[in-house]
Amino acid sequence: MVQVNVKNGKPVVTASVDKTNGRVPLTVNFSSNATDNEGIESVEWDFDGDGSVDYHHSSAGKTSYVYETPGSYQAKVIVTDKLGTSTQLGLPNIEIRAAEPDAPEVMLNINKTSGKAPLSVVLSASFTHDKSVTVERMLWDFDGDGLTDATDGQAQSWVYRSAGTFYPSVTLVTSDGKSAKDVRKLAVQEQLTLTVEGSTLDPDAFDLATIHTTLSADMDVSLVIEDSHGAPVRTLVSWVKRGAGDYADKWDGSSNLGQILPQGDYYAVLKYRRDGQEYRLDLRPSTSGGAYNPRRNYIPSRFQPYDSNPLTITFTLPYPSEVTSFMGLYNTNTRLVTFSNREPLGAGTHTIVWNGIGDDGKPVKATSSNPFLFGIWGYKSGDNAIYIASGPKLSGFSANPAIAVPETHTDASDGHSHLQFTLTKPADIELVVSDNDTGLVVRRHIYQDAIKGEQNLRWDLKSDDGKLVSAGKYRLGLRAIDAKGFTSPYLYTVQRVYY
Repeated sequence: MVQVNVKNGKPVVTASVDKTNGRVPLTVNFSSNATDNEGIESVEWDFDGDGSVDYHHSSAGKTSYVYETPGSYQAKVIVTDKLGTSTQLGLPNIEIRAAEPDAPEVMLNINKTSGKAPLSVVLSASFTHDKSVTVERMLWDFDGDGLTDATDGQAQSWVYRSAGTFYPSVTLVTSDGKSAKDVRKLAVQEQLTLTVEGSTLDPDAFDLATIHTTLSADMDVSLVIEDSHGAPVRTLVSWVKRGAGDYADKWDGSSNLGQILPQGDYYAVLKYRRDGQEYRLDLRPSTSGGAYNPRRNYIPSRFQPYDSNPLTITFTLPYPSEVTSFMGLYNTNTRLVTFSNREPLGAGTHTIVWNGIGDDGKPVKATSSNPFLFGIWGYKSGDNAIYIASGPKLSGFSANPAIAVPETHTDASDGHSHLQFTLTKPADIELVVSDNDTGLVVRRHIYQDAIKGEQNLRWDLKSDDGKLVSAGKYRLGLRAIDAKGFTSPYLYTVQRVYY
């Protein structure tokens, strides 16, 4: 049993005012909006920022407050959900500046309050002041960092190239030294894309996968490779500031320690930061899981799995996918053998070799009225998937001589079975010998540390109990197992033992 602790999330709150400055008595209209999975219990306003609640209501909405005394007041809204979790919000755009009766007033106007970077906006100011004074300066702070970005001018143009929430302001200064400041809220969103070129790679062939990313905004990013469980295995880009543009980062299938990772599916994830929060561009939730029928070769109407002619099926995947494949009967709703169940595979051609044995280990048969039916489904991996084909592969498996005679020593036979095949990389080799008629396994043996290339291993024609097998026909299955635990598909042949 796994215990999972789920924390209660805080309410999501936004707030705004119709004005941030003006002469006393200054009436300000406040507006709030709040959402929470558990429901809202209360909404409280502290209009003057003194820590005391000035207004209480059971839901978000609109209210107003009159500021009688000149001063600067950081208004705050506190929203509490029905489980007692609260969010307190106090932002520059809801800070109120109540001024003397003869002070100037200013209002900042923005033609766009949200959009995708790069976002071009026009900011303008409208104001009033005593007729006895003149406007001396207009101070513009476009990004809200407290520094003046432009002076003078009743309107300004600015391009926001970074994503995030900004609080632009304008400060009006009159000739008698008095001032007024207005602040607004501006939300700039990023637009990101991620694609993978070379989604299936063989590290032994020096293949490289290229992760293409496009950023519409300047932002802090990190590019990581995760395994199928979401655990990071390689960091390609470690939190750097990248400007808007196109980027191409390559991966050779290795871990952070420089070791080639086990065969399997991996995923490129772009992490980025906005407003101090970390986000992820992970395409798995939105682009994976679509089912389709992979293209396969023609399946012969007859095959002889018990006479060194197993059924060989090849199929092609257009992109990395999870594959389910099986053999059943055409007119019976049953599966005789399951070859794979949501097994991750890379793009390209794959082969299934069937020796005629069912999942129960026994030979299976079909009839003319109820023939075999091969079924296969592919489930598309995410568009950010990268499949590493680093496992060993076997080919050209045969057992010689065709008829083995135990404990003989002639020019044609030494009394052993010689297993010949080609191996693509070093691995252990597993041999499984079963009775051709009953399917009973009589020998299971591991040949350790086979080298790459053409191989000639020997089976002594003995069973697991150390005794020579009985005369008859035997099915030999061979597969490779690498140090990381990957196992290649079995290859099969049939050999007769004669006394």
